[in-house]
Amino acid sequence: SKIKELAILNLGYISFQLDGKYAVIKGKSIPLLCQALHDEVTEVRIAATKTLASLANVKKGKIEIMEEKAMEKIFELLSESEPKIILNAIQLISNVAEHPEAREFYKKALPKLEELKSNGELIKRFAQIAIDVITW
Repeated sequence: SKIKELAILNLGYISFQLDGKYAVIKGKSIPLLCQALHDEVTEVRIAATKTLASLANVKKGKIEIMEEKAMEKIFELLSESEPKIILNAIQLISNVAEHPEAREFYKKALPKLEELKSNGELIKRFAQIAIDVITW
């Protein structure tokens, strides 16, 4: 729904600043955002991946995403047809994969990330960043 999409986007806007990231995490938003990755509305999934990518810039965000067992769903989003979801999922993987456990988990994404490099310059650039993080 539109209100869900806008609510998630607002959490993303709050999380652009570092203190906002911690406030959104402290507000227990990550479990709800991880649930939104399964939403049937494309715009809600776009907003959720974008906001989670922002929150995964900090260690606490990465850990909570891993604790929510969302890494498999994030991996599955690489096969979506919507380019914005793919791009956001790639950025989300890059951020979460800075954590050693997630880096190990996302090694299985390397073939898909290589394949995605043929999907235009922006996706190619971010897919390469994700590959570099995972193989670091």
